[in-house]
Amino acid sequence: KRVRHNRNNHNGDQQVRAEVTTVIGAAGGAGATFITANLAHLTASISEQRTVVIDLDWLYTPIAAALGLKSERGLIEAVQNSQSLDTVALEGYLTHHNSGLNLLAAPEASGIQGDVDPDGYRRVLQLLRRGQEQIFIEGSRRLDSLTTVSLAESTHVCLVVEQSVAQLQNATRLHSLLLIKLALQEKQLIVVVNRYSNTAGLTPDLIAKTLKIGKHHV
Repeated sequence: KRVRHNRNNHNGDQQVRAEVTTVIGAAGGAGATFITANLAHLTASISEQRTVVIDLDWLYTPIAAALGLKSERGLIEAVQNSQSLDTVALEGYLTHHNSGLNLLAAPEASGIQGDVDPDGYRRVLQLLRRGQEQIFIEGSRRLDSLTTVSLAESTHVCLVVEQSVAQLQNATRLHSLLLIKLALQEKQLIVVVNRYSNTAGLTPDLIAKTLKIGKHHV
C-alpha cells in the first residue's frame, strides 16, 4: 500500500499503468499455475490493489479451476470485440472472485478454438493496464503468440523451476530465448524455485550459476 501511495504521488496527475507479471514454468507441472494464482490472490486480498489474472489456456483454464470460478464471457470474446471496447466495457468480460481479484479467462464451454488474434489481445492487455494496478499472466514455455505479446508488455517475468536436472536444462534454454530472442532485460527476470528442498543437490546457488545470473535473481 505504501509503495502504491508513493508511486501515485510521484506521478502526480499522470495515469499509472498497471504492472504486468508473466509467469512461465520451465516444464509442465513446475507449478506456474499455483504461483500465478497465489501471487494474484495475495495482491488483491492483502495489498488491496485492483488486480486481474489472465488465463491464456482457453482449453483447460487451469487458473479458473484453481480459483473455483467459471466465466460466462471472457478472453476470447474480449479479443474479438477489442476494437469497440474501453476500460469500462472491458469490466463486463471479467469474472469476479470474492477476494476482489478479477479473472479474464475463456468460458468453460469454449472448447477448441482457432488462433486468437495477437493484435486484439494486445489491445485488451493495454486497456487492462489503464484500468488496473496489477496484472498477472501465466504464459506458455512454448512462447506462443499470446505469451510473446504478454512478455513484451511485462514489467516482471517469473521463470518457475523445480530442483531437477531436466527442468534446469529447460530453464537454461528458456532463459536464453527470453534474453536473446525476445530482448528482455535480465533485471526483469526472476527465477522461482518451487517446492524447494534444502536437501536437494541443485541448490539456488548452483541454479544461479548454471543460468549465469546473480544470486539475488533466484
